[in-house]
Amino acid sequence: MLLGVAGVYCVPVLLTYIANGEQDQCTFGSVSNEQYRAYLQQAKVLSSETPGGFSWDDVKASTRLDQLFEKMIDGNPSVYERVAASHALLRSFGAQYRNTFDMRPAPYETVAKKGGVVSFNYYLNVNRLGLFHPLLPFFRTTYVNVHLFGPGHFYTGLIPSIAGDIRFHVQYPVLDNSRPVDERAPENCPLVPNLALSDSFSRIAK
Repeated sequence: MLLGVAGVYCVPVLLTYIANGEQDQCTFGSVSNEQYRAYLQQAKVLSSETPGGFSWDDVKASTRLDQLFEKMIDGNPSVYERVAASHALLRSFGAQYRNTFDMRPAPYETVAKKGGVVSFNYYLNVNRLGLFHPLLPFFRTTYVNVHLFGPGHFYTGLIPSIAGDIRFHVQYPVLDNSRPVDERAPENCPLVPNLALSDSFSRIAK
C-alpha cells in the first residue's frame, strides 16, 4: 500500500528529470546551445537552493520566479539572452514548454505592430517546487506563463514593466480545473524575434 502511494507521487516527479530533453537542445538567436546550457546549469544551482522557497500562493510563486530570473540575467538587455534564461530557469524545474500563445505564426511581428506581450506557456509538476498535497495526487500540473513585454505595452502596477521585461505568472492546480489543454507546438523551444525586430524586444533603460 505504502509503496503504491509512493509510486503515485514519486514516478511522475522522477520522469520530469529525464523527459523532454529535446527542449534543452535550444539556440536563441545569437545565444548558442553551449551558452544556453550555461544558463541551465546556473538555474539548476539556483533551483536546488529553493526547496521551501515556494508556497501555495500563485502571486508569491510568480514573484519568486521573477526574482530568480533577475538574478540569472543580471540586467542583460538582449532579448535572446532573456528568453534563453527564462527557458533555462523553468527547465531546471522540469517544466515542459508547450507553445507561444495565440499569435502564431508571427507573434513578434504582431506585437511589434500592435503592442502587447509575447507569452510562452509551460506545464510544471508542482512537486518539483517542493509542494505536495494529499488531496491532489493526480492534479499536479502547474501552468506557468512567461510574458515578454513588447513595445508600446507598459504595465503600471506595483512593478511597472517596459519593453523587454519578462514576468512569470503561476497558476497552481485546482480540483475544479476548466482550463483547456495547451496544445503542444511543433517547435521544442520558445520562439525569438529575427534580428530586425530584436531591438524592439530587448530591455530598454527605465
